Amino acid sequence: MMHAKENPDPEDIQKQNELFDSYNKYLRTEIENEMTKLASEAPELDENSFKKFRASSFALQFNQLLIRGFKNYFRNDIRTWVAFFQMLFICFIVDIIFWKKGGYDYINVRSKNGALAGATTFHFLHSINSVLLTCTCFELYVVPIERNLFLREQANRMYGVLPYYLSKMLVELPCQVILPILFCLITYWAIELRNETGPFFQFTAAILILAFVGNSIGILLGSMFGDPRMAIGIVPVVVLPTLLYAGFMSNVDQIVCWLKWMQYISPMRYAMEIVFRAEYRAEDFSPDDHLNKYPVEAYNYDLGMGWCFGIMAFFALGIRIAGFFCLKLQTINT
Repeated sequence: MMHAKENPDPEDIQKQNELFDSYNKYLRTEIENEMTKLASEAPELDENSFKKFRASSFALQFNQLLIRGFKNYFRNDIRTWVAFFQMLFICFIVDIIFWKKGGYDYINVRSKNGALAGATTFHFLHSINSVLLTCTCFELYVVPIERNLFLREQANRMYGVLPYYLSKMLVELPCQVILPILFCLITYWAIELRNETGPFFQFTAAILILAFVGNSIGILLGSMFGDPRMAIGIVPVVVLPTLLYAGFMSNVDQIVCWLKWMQYISPMRYAMEIVFRAEYRAEDFSPDDHLNKYPVEAYNYDLGMGWCFGIMAFFALGIRIAGFFCLKLQTINT
């Protein structure tokens, strides 16, 4: 029929007319009666009913979005390899600069402090940018390339915001976990940090949670701004204060009193305390050596490891929830 419409031919037009005649003679009356019957049995639907209508359940939406997410993930595996080799390159650079800095003399402690600060800073920045840029293995959440698709599918009421949001987080979870662990496995013993099981897991857990916090911040920024350039432009405004108030660049006791509270909203401050407490012990330092002091006390990290882990987990969860509501608001406005 489409061929006859595009390329008129007498024989094709004759066949098309025969099909129409057969339909009118044998099927039209039966089909019209069936449509009338179905229309009479259908419930009354107003405008609000259509707004609430969505054909599939939450479980089905989540399952299909998860399948689609993993298919896209493996289809674009080049980003996974880029992120993998990027992480290996950073490990190589860190290992060269801080190779075998074991020991607790003044020079090695200063070097290890730099290594710990560099590791936490890298993962924090990398996890934020991985959401906003296309050069890593993480799927884009809400920057316009996928955000426009998401909003269009939302307008067609194909699925809800929550199953989409949860499926995205689950698809990206393996990459978010594997890469930081790989970094810790390669660099921890190359730098010759404390050769004990407990400190290693504490260091790894701090890097993992910090990466989750950074990823959550990236999700929130991507949800708030439709233009990726604007979202990326906001990153320095968010990141710079967290670095400055982490306590490493400037001792928290030397911050002016009316700005000291900002250290408590800096995820880097909690991650730095965890990795410092994991690496250093008070007995490794002489109380009479005022030049080479116990770093945890020198930087005034006094909250404790448990509190730091709890607050960072709260940040990661709270910011992700805020990102969900920002994304939900986008669908309401459209």
